[in-house]
Amino acid sequence: MNADVLNDLYRIDVFGPSILTIGTVHKVFIVDIMKLGRNKELDLKLTDIFKNSQATFCGFGIPTLINYFQQFYRDYNFLKHVERIIDARIMYHKVQKKGQRSFASIFYILFAKRIDMTVQFSDWEQRPLTQNQLHQTGIDLQNLLRIVFKLKGLGENKNKINLRVYLDQIISYVTNFTYVDNPAVQNQF
Repeated sequence: MNADVLNDLYRIDVFGPSILTIGTVHKVFIVDIMKLGRNKELDLKLTDIFKNSQATFCGFGIPTLINYFQQFYRDYNFLKHVERIIDARIMYHKVQKKGQRSFASIFYILFAKRIDMTVQFSDWEQRPLTQNQLHQTGIDLQNLLRIVFKLKGLGENKNKINLRVYLDQIISYVTNFTYVDNPAVQNQF
């Protein structure tokens, strides 16, 4: 399962997250956080989903996502406790031993294909969202999953045993809105 935030990348510091995409390999759901505002029922439903110990959440830049929700949507508690997380940005660093990179640059490095960022830099605060924006949410989710599966394969090919521990035991989690990446394991990659 993926959880990600999309919005106008230039204005996220001002307005906060615009939408939350949640999906699987087969389906994508778009939660219009901006339009729904502070909605108790939505928070309860998202909390039920995120507390599900069977679900593994995959994202990119999870610590940043948590910070934005704390800053702009303090009433939402669904990110307070998440049991199982794979952060593709952190995973990339653990496999490749490279510095922090953007989603688009990691995708290009792994697949030698550029991601069209035109829609990413569109106005995600406008309503209704355009068909291109709605389509982009599904593409981003699929690309995120492709990154994770590719990194898993690279980690196995490089015989990174601890990467398999990261993927099998999902050592990252969130507690009290704090992203925790197990320090006992992270330095072994």
